[in-house]
Amino acid sequence: MDDVRRIVDAFDYCVPVRREERMLVVQLEHANLLPHLDELARIEAIDCVFIGPVDLSKSTGPRGRYDLPQVAPAIDHAIEALRGRGMPVGMLVKPGDVEPWVRRGVSFLYAHANDCINLGAAALRAQTEAV
Repeated sequence: MDDVRRIVDAFDYCVPVRREERMLVVQLEHANLLPHLDELARIEAIDCVFIGPVDLSKSTGPRGRYDLPQVAPAIDHAIEALRGRGMPVGMLVKPGDVEPWVRRGVSFLYAHANDCINLGAAALRAQTEAV
């Protein structure tokens, strides 16, 4: 959590004026932050917590496979805990899995450029609006 507080302090230092026009998104990439989700959600300067599923999975063992049984519950728990405290949650989306993430409460969607190109912006938008 010390790293998170340093990020918030640096952001506030760099953006002292018109803060309300800026957005601070922090990335949850390591399992060591999972026990601190309540504290993370209470930091007012943070506008969204983006779950980095590949890196999070690396910290739990299975080298980038976030669909495995030992990683998926951690992601589900993080989404539920953060959303339950009113914190918007972000997630990496792939073709075909946008709707399930949105149904689970993820509101900040990120697709790698190559996936975005393959999907097309209109198709990605249609998937999010369908939910």
